[in-house]
Amino acid sequence: DESVRTQLRSIALANRDEIGELARRFIEVQERLHAYLQELTEATAAKQKIENQIETAKSTQEGLLPQKPPDIEHFQILGWSQPADQTGGDYFDWLELPDGRVLLTIGDVTGHGIGPALVTAASRAYARATASADFSLNSAIAKLNDLLHGDLRGERFVTLVACLLESKSRHMKLLAAGHGPIIFYSHSRDEVSVTVDSHGLPLGVMDGMPYDEATDITFAPGDALVLVSDGFFEWLNKSGESFGTQRLGESILRACREDPEKIVERLRRDVSAFHGGTVQADDTTALIIRCVS
Repeated sequence: DESVRTQLRSIALANRDEIGELARRFIEVQERLHAYLQELTEATAAKQKIENQIETAKSTQEGLLPQKPPDIEHFQILGWSQPADQTGGDYFDWLELPDGRVLLTIGDVTGHGIGPALVTAASRAYARATASADFSLNSAIAKLNDLLHGDLRGERFVTLVACLLESKSRHMKLLAAGHGPIIFYSHSRDEVSVTVDSHGLPLGVMDGMPYDEATDITFAPGDALVLVSDGFFEWLNKSGESFGTQRLGESILRACREDPEKIVERLRRDVSAFHGGTVQADDTTALIIRCVS
């Protein structure tokens, strides 16, 4: 307290022997400790402010994800995402259009954290803004690419799969911008096909990028389309081996006769058993589209 500090100062001034030196050292230590505690208090407050901002960003990003699956005739839809950090660079979305069609998307921004989280929000907003009554998948993705290229300036890019589903006819147009693999389960053949080909470069890489014509898919009851981000198949085990697309397809084949929740559950369980406790290095996201009738 102040009385002790006053006595120490008096001793330090009045004595030039070891007692005075000891008092001076006590005063010096006390001053340094006071400065350290002040810095620690300020650093703790700054850290708490950053954590609060990150938590706000996390809750905002979670709020942008669909909160419930769409009610679509003949189909079950499920989206699931787990970021590697508090905020992530993956997202999934669906939007019911005025003509009854449904736009479903899954995207992956390079990296993870606050920066990619901001880009995912922009990607989602742009994708929704480009969907209109005369919606064309190719033109919309080309427009989305130009918008993102103007914002990102080559610093990041976005891989994306966009699906335009017409539920009554069970027909879908699918376009992949640097995102893969595309995993399709055929109920009649009881097999999974894994396609890694893309319709063009990831979004934001090059302005004015043309994209190939979208792939046409017609579903039969029991068929399922599974879209995932690379956080699943690039997850490394303790030996440095990645889960890979082959294991990914095998895992999905074991569960694709089940509801979408079971497919995601099986995939997570198989990846977890493979990596054996290694740290999640990238966001993991899945979009399941399953025809049920």
